[in-house]
Amino acid sequence: MANNMATVVRDVVATYKKDATRLLDVVRDVQKQLGCVTDETIGQIAKEMNVSRVDVDGVVTFYHFFSKTPVGKNTVYLNNSITSVMNGMKAIAKAFEDAAGCKFGQVTSDGNIGLFYTSCIGMNDQEPAAIVNEVVFTKLTPDKAKEIIVAMKSGKSAQELVKQYGDGKNQNDLIKSMVINQIQNTGAVILADFESGASLKKSVSMTPDDVVKEVRESNLRGRGGAGFPTGMKWEVARKAAGDIKYIFCNADEGEPGTFKDRVILTELPKLVIEGMVVAAYAVGARYGILYLRNEYMYM
Repeated sequence: MANNMATVVRDVVATYKKDATRLLDVVRDVQKQLGCVTDETIGQIAKEMNVSRVDVDGVVTFYHFFSKTPVGKNTVYLNNSITSVMNGMKAIAKAFEDAAGCKFGQVTSDGNIGLFYTSCIGMNDQEPAAIVNEVVFTKLTPDKAKEIIVAMKSGKSAQELVKQYGDGKNQNDLIKSMVINQIQNTGAVILADFESGASLKKSVSMTPDDVVKEVRESNLRGRGGAGFPTGMKWEVARKAAGDIKYIFCNADEGEPGTFKDRVILTELPKLVIEGMVVAAYAVGARYGILYLRNEYMYM
């Protein structure tokens, strides 16, 4: 078993060319193949990638979908945030437990099915929702929960249980999600008319300082809880010392009750990227990073 673990880790690390910046990908792939990332495995990953054991352990313990103990061949992660509870999550949980034959936080005796609770998965507008073998299931009912378990016991894939895709780009072959976009009204920002490239052309016709000035005068504010003035943030970044600067797009939407980012990123990804490019031009950044909390956000 130890030899198999070492071989898996070695092969996965080689796939990513021992690139320490791909540590998250390495841990994800290792867990997929081994079913968990034990302390011994963590040590092996650290050794193969020539990074600190603490760095690897930090990744494994921070992300909820990684586990040091076996999670089962098939996994159900049921959202237990307040929005899910208010929409009948407890009845869904009971249906999963009855059908699987184990409680949440446990794996069936044959190691086939693991049931786990998880925090917000960005589906607050269509709860109860769960992630089953990396496929998001929305608007769950007790009957649907039982159907999922029966299918997993018979060897069917989670994707085979998706009967109907959602609207908009959720139907795209790259997404194929049953998620529905609950934001329908157009506005000055969300789902407004968008001409790809227009903002870039206008921005480069101005000086970076003028771009910052226009954003500052618009009184545009961040869409997070702090509502920090965007123009002020850009101005500080532009004046900051150093030649290397980054633009971060924080698309982590893990707060119960929110789902706007998911809709924007699904339907208008070019708008997001173009906004990052305009910001980069304004502050003098050469690099951009789009941050999602984990691969299961399913934009």
